[in-house]
Amino acid sequence: MGLYSISLQQRPYMRQLFLFSVLFLSLTARAQDSTIFYNYHYAVKLDLGALADPDRTIQAGLEFPIGGRTSWQIMAGYGWQRLQGSELGSFSAAEVWRVRNEVRFYTGRFRTNAYRNIAIKATAPLGNYWGFELLAKQINITERQNLLPGTTIYVGSAISPKQRYILGTHLKIGRQFAIPYTRKTLSRVLIDMYIGAGIRYAIVHEQGEHSAADELHPGMFRNRFDPGNRFAPSLTAGLKMGFAL
Repeated sequence: MGLYSISLQQRPYMRQLFLFSVLFLSLTARAQDSTIFYNYHYAVKLDLGALADPDRTIQAGLEFPIGGRTSWQIMAGYGWQRLQGSELGSFSAAEVWRVRNEVRFYTGRFRTNAYRNIAIKATAPLGNYWGFELLAKQINITERQNLLPGTTIYVGSAISPKQRYILGTHLKIGRQFAIPYTRKTLSRVLIDMYIGAGIRYAIVHEQGEHSAADELHPGMFRNRFDPGNRFAPSLTAGLKMGFAL
């Protein structure tokens, strides 16, 4: 009877201790658990870096999931004569077509604000990633006829168009994140930054006969559109802006 009476007296204290422990653990877990879940998995993209490329294009596309941490991104772009800078802009006509296909593998959780302990449980399209890209590009040009200095005489006959076809592949690493909307929520606006390296194969085809006016384009500019086939190393870097769906 003595032992039984002591246990009955201790029960209220044990119950209070248990409730206090549960409350303390739940508050502690809530303070530490600042994981944000992002419920959007599709994204439309605008490639801002394509506007700074030597072969400028307006380039847009779509990223969509093909697995828990894997996504597929396809981009297509077009550039016309007036969009080009000093290089392609020096031709009498120029246009650029470009297509990019990329498989991305996201690495998982990443921290966005260590001071506030805000982390994101990262699934596509958020987080650090590495990817494999295939690139196809076509540049169509028509060279401008030139006057001999101080005369009205054109150099060479009419110039035939040229096409430069490029196939390439890149291995890329990058990070895609959403702009914060409030302290605990993220907006649908995405920023995607990446760098990569690979190799490309270029084919330059010229229609018609070679013209003497080609000699007026020496150096790197001349070599780039010199008819023939060649392999070359390739580097890529860029910045995209997206909107999650």
